[in-house]
Amino acid sequence: MEFADRVGVKSPGLLKNERILTCGQRALVCGPTLEECRKRYDLLLNGGFVVPGPNDEIAVVATYEKALEMRKKYSPRVPASHKLKDFAASTIMWHQYYGGLEPGSIIGGFIYNGKLKKASREKINGRGGP
Repeated sequence: MEFADRVGVKSPGLLKNERILTCGQRALVCGPTLEECRKRYDLLLNGGFVVPGPNDEIAVVATYEKALEMRKKYSPRVPASHKLKDFAASTIMWHQYYGGLEPGSIIGGFIYNGKLKKASREKINGRGGP
């Protein structure tokens, strides 16, 4: 709470409870009873490593070395075509949302302008409607 005060966090309602300013891991540990908290804490520290396993399932291993081995052996392989499709979709989305460019609208605008020019020419040449 002293650190929060030094860096300028001013929220009287929150700062009365020192548990508000703890690490996010604590949310995984806190439980309804002290026994449950202890069990979860031990599991967090001693539970092992979660890594990709055989048949696209996850596995839990006890050592870091085994985790590296499993990760190398069973990491999912993404085909180049999927990577390319994802790259194209991300690029289009980035341009739409951050650049304001929407290819569909731009193409639609060109088509509309072409039809408008054609209609205007026909009207001028006497082939249009009323």
